[in-house]
Amino acid sequence: IWISNNSIGIIENNHLVRMWGTQVDISEKIKTDQVQQVLYSISNASLSSSDLPELIEIISRELGKLLDSTNFYIAFYDENTHMLSTLYEKDEKDVINCWPAEKSITGYVIKHQKSLLIHDTDMAKLCESGEIELLGTPSRVWLGVPLNMNRKVIGAIVVQSYDNPDAYTEKDQLMLEFISHQISISIERKKADQELKEALVRAQESDSLKSSFLANMSHEIRTPLNSIIGFSDLLLDPDFDIDQHNEFAKMISSSGNSLLAIINNIMDISKIEAGQIQLNKDVFPVKRLIAGIKNEYSIIAREKGIVLRIDPANPEEEIYLDSDEPKLKQILVNFVGNAIKFTEKGFIDLGIKIIQDNIQFEVKDTGIGIPEEYHKTIFERFRQVEDATTRKYGGNGLGLAISKSLVELLGGEIGMQSEKGKGSRFYFTVPCSEFEHLLQNRFRDTETPDTKFMHRRF
Repeated sequence: IWISNNSIGIIENNHLVRMWGTQVDISEKIKTDQVQQVLYSISNASLSSSDLPELIEIISRELGKLLDSTNFYIAFYDENTHMLSTLYEKDEKDVINCWPAEKSITGYVIKHQKSLLIHDTDMAKLCESGEIELLGTPSRVWLGVPLNMNRKVIGAIVVQSYDNPDAYTEKDQLMLEFISHQISISIERKKADQELKEALVRAQESDSLKSSFLANMSHEIRTPLNSIIGFSDLLLDPDFDIDQHNEFAKMISSSGNSLLAIINNIMDISKIEAGQIQLNKDVFPVKRLIAGIKNEYSIIAREKGIVLRIDPANPEEEIYLDSDEPKLKQILVNFVGNAIKFTEKGFIDLGIKIIQDNIQFEVKDTGIGIPEEYHKTIFERFRQVEDATTRKYGGNGLGLAISKSLVELLGGEIGMQSEKGKGSRFYFTVPCSEFEHLLQNRFRDTETPDTKFMHRRF
């Protein structure tokens, strides 16, 4: 209790004989001043803290000036996954970073959107009724207050005591409700600040990537152009014999094809960014597509001493798919081209699998592999594993990004598995749930024992 004392001494015959005065209980005023100071500190912390976990740590420390914050956490609610998570917490017994909101006491506060001060006996009753389930060590008293932003619950702030049932009162509950609004504002402000900083970093990184891409693209375009111009000049020299002319013509053709591939990639990525890619779906045999790619690239692979083969584990029966065959081929050709480029010896497998209502295509190789630090960015535009100045294998960093966009356009998913020095596996899936009905109508009049078997297969 805080007391304001105002007193005077009564003096008789030059001696202090008694004191007279008044005492006023100013505890509420002191408490109000403390709350205001805490609010001010939390507000400042949203600007001075380096990140959200540090801000929450400061909030915990400031709340400790008003109530017992020995066991403290702020839980954030994800309405998509219905999960709760913490970025910073203090606890004498348990540290749980992520848990389902349903049936948890924190989720109970968020669901009902109102604060809750509850003791262990009442908590046991809620458990018996099935409204909540205990997670972690039971506490003697638990206080939770929802965090609201724009009439939407974003989480809850919680304190609890494992040994003192009188650690929190209704006044503490009211005070925490009052202060929770400023906490919500500070958290949202820090989140917005972090998002802005991250966006700035991404923008700077994007500029850097584009600059690197343009420098790399300049090199990629000049190389075949120089080859075309150089060998064309040599063809005009009358001193070269006919055999050399044929060799030069082959080099010009090869460089022309390389230049065309680069231009096609640039056009494709431009169309994707402009949303101008159109799908032209039709029913086609998948094994024919795979066999055609194998035949087309076997010579190139053989020249490097690599075996390009169709995975022997592929289904034996023919598979018909209703999709855009040229775009599927473009994706697979990107995979196969990369596999040949980055494989010095061994083999490359072209595989297909039936996974529920999807067909999975995959290309496995025994090449140089991809270091783990590049796995998350390998499908991003303008990304390459090697720096432009140290590149050994060539390429413009667009093939996999184009492949990812095409797979997503086809309604599928793309992925990869790789380990440095141990090869790579690139794969993607496309849905095929409707093709049985289409197949039965398309091939009703030309049904053979093989297609009948295939009908049963699906």
